[in-house]
Amino acid sequence: MRTNILDALGNSLLSVEKPARYVGGEYAIIRKPEDTKFRIALSFPDLYEIGMSNYSIRILYSMLNALEDVACERVFVPAPDFEELLNRKNLPLYSLENARPVRDFDILAFTVGYELSATSILSVLDMGGVPLRSADRGPGDPIVVAGGSALTNPAPLSNFLDAVFIGEAEQVWSELIEQLRDAKTKGAGRRELLELVHQHPNIWYPGKSEKTSRAVWQGFGCNPFFQKFPLPGMSAVQDHGVVEIMRGCPNGCRFCHAGVVYRPHREKEIDIIMEEAEYLFHKYGYREITLSSLSTGDYSQLQSLVDLLTARFSDRQVSFSLPSLRVNSFTLPILNRISEVRKSGLTFAVETPELAGQLSINKEVPAERIIEILNAAKKFGWRSAKFYFMIGLPQDSESTPQAIIDYLEEIRKKTGVRIHLTVNTFIPKPHTPFQRSYQLSEEKALNTIHSIRNGLNRKLYKFGYHSPFASILEGLISRGDERVGGIIEKAYYAGARLDAWEEYLNRDLWRKILQEESWDPISEVSRPRSADEVLPWDSIDIGVRKSYLEAEYRRAEKGELTDPCKQLCRHNCGACDDEKGIDLAQPALNDKPENKVQPIENARKFKRFLFSFTKEGPSRFLSHKNLVTVFQRLFTRQEIPVQYTQGFNPKPKLEFAHPLSLGVSSYHEVAMIFLDEDFEPREFSRLCNTSMPEGMRIISGTFFDFPQGVKSVMSYYHGSDYELKVRRNFAETHEQEIQNLFSPHLDTPLEQEENYVFRFFYPDGKADVKGISRLLRSSFTDNLEEFELTRIKTYFRSEHPDSVPVSLPGSSSGP
Repeated sequence: MRTNILDALGNSLLSVEKPARYVGGEYAIIRKPEDTKFRIALSFPDLYEIGMSNYSIRILYSMLNALEDVACERVFVPAPDFEELLNRKNLPLYSLENARPVRDFDILAFTVGYELSATSILSVLDMGGVPLRSADRGPGDPIVVAGGSALTNPAPLSNFLDAVFIGEAEQVWSELIEQLRDAKTKGAGRRELLELVHQHPNIWYPGKSEKTSRAVWQGFGCNPFFQKFPLPGMSAVQDHGVVEIMRGCPNGCRFCHAGVVYRPHREKEIDIIMEEAEYLFHKYGYREITLSSLSTGDYSQLQSLVDLLTARFSDRQVSFSLPSLRVNSFTLPILNRISEVRKSGLTFAVETPELAGQLSINKEVPAERIIEILNAAKKFGWRSAKFYFMIGLPQDSESTPQAIIDYLEEIRKKTGVRIHLTVNTFIPKPHTPFQRSYQLSEEKALNTIHSIRNGLNRKLYKFGYHSPFASILEGLISRGDERVGGIIEKAYYAGARLDAWEEYLNRDLWRKILQEESWDPISEVSRPRSADEVLPWDSIDIGVRKSYLEAEYRRAEKGELTDPCKQLCRHNCGACDDEKGIDLAQPALNDKPENKVQPIENARKFKRFLFSFTKEGPSRFLSHKNLVTVFQRLFTRQEIPVQYTQGFNPKPKLEFAHPLSLGVSSYHEVAMIFLDEDFEPREFSRLCNTSMPEGMRIISGTFFDFPQGVKSVMSYYHGSDYELKVRRNFAETHEQEIQNLFSPHLDTPLEQEENYVFRFFYPDGKADVKGISRLLRSSFTDNLEEFELTRIKTYFRSEHPDSVPVSLPGSSSGP
């Protein structure tokens, strides 16, 4: 059953933080027909702004919606305030595409990136009307499937998941969904569909007798990924385009879980990367694009790639960032080239400062090399750098805290850069050479962190750390067995939510749950494991031989380095065979950068251009800051010839007459840009209206000269006509209060079947006039859902003070 969520929730959404999380309607959203045969609810189990930043969910959403008669719709975790609102309204958690309750899908699929999502998974199940335990689900419930790097030990969540997919989803997941769709079309019920899921070699489920193997997508390097994914209206945490240039990593860092899970490493061809970057620019309007991988600096053709990208895009105000550069793959020419449009930060993941520790983890990061890099970077304008260290690694000693201090002090004194330091606690993850190691206790981790912080001058360093207690929980879920599932369930029912967020993590709640157990969960999962001990994750064949992991652990104890993976590799780890192996990108056929052209602005004459637009439906819940970003990306992807600001981060020159408060609808918003005077105004409206979020539409536009002395569209604003709809019962009992609130601007109300409609002109610049939304909020805090406020028309001041105000030339208003 579908629900019109805006009708069901209305202005009660204004009682929660960031209501745009829950309304959908973004540009490029995909809505399949109501009669689509097979439906999948896809969830990254976190808040909207985190889930929309995740690359895996973009892949899955695009891939599944490309299938015939398959609909994939997004579901994210509700924040506590929205969870309370849903409960109060007796509404289930729903998808953003069609507001369909989670329980009404054929499959509920989770892609899980970190272990502290465990209670969030239960939140989606519970709020969506799906029984938490798989044993309690019946014919009318969806099949609950999960995958992702955080589930290479599925045992702790085995009570809640019907199946766990191990590995990379491209190709094999699409094939499985097509089989399920066809089976359902022929009449198969939930039990038959689940049996079909369990037959897949890359699917794990409780009680499976044989090992589950990991799926590897060997077509990564030669298949472009053109995402078909909604563009977030509100800001996502990582609000930029992403091109994955390499999957996996050649460096065998012994602590790194992802480095094992994504073996063998595969590089994407340069021409495909260029195609994907062009697509993100033209389809989505991204002007910041990340070249993503576990170790971007190890991409074999990086210099050629950076030269080609920068030459093609820098004059279009597009910048590229390289987030994962190892010190030994760091080159200043690359860094300087990539920063021609705007500079990104310098980040060094050192992990451990002493040579013995670096040899143990198979990652050398000499301070001398960092000093060399930073001194060279200062010449190009960099003044600060971020450093990451881990504590509790197997080779750490009592001297490690002081060694970290000495390491950083040497760098600071010899470079003069500002240092931002973050310290994390090491967690021995499954399927790594250190999987049997001891995990540092919370008390020891805090003591080590305080030793480091107290040894640094706080005026010279910015210091942060990841909560050691959160690391203990992460270790519990990543290294535990089936018993941990009971702890997760108790914590959820006690109120645990969104545990990856510092502001939501309830330590006292978790401590109480852990203390009530008949066994000692923390000691059990933190202890070292013997070489012959069966591990909870031994049922998963990750593709790397256990003998190789054991050999790497012995090399770590001896302080011996292991060479990076190569195509003719002698490591014999098991990740490569006749069907899968390392793929390296070929040199570009034309590796000479394109000749730069002069920025097009130099050849154009720009003129003020006023345009009006609507802001209704889900778009009324976008903040003004979000709205600015919506237009910036709109102008980019539609190649509207607007003028940009100068300086570090160029943006289109854009100004609004009178920004609306959150939640207020409008039939007539007015904004101004500087547009090429030869551009046809009707073409502006046509182009923009082909790719706007739901509820937004360009009404009209015109070149416009301000009267003498007027410098901005905001200073030219005079006031607006508004319409205030109030539910009839509430209006009849509060009419006098409403009249008093807006007098003398209020007209006689119109009576409708369900509402009273008050219309009034609200002027700008009056000392006795406050913002309408603030008036309503302060006067009717507990009754905001009784009101619906809409701006009907916007007026400018005329040239003569005594004359009638004027509206935007050529504009119209009203629904």
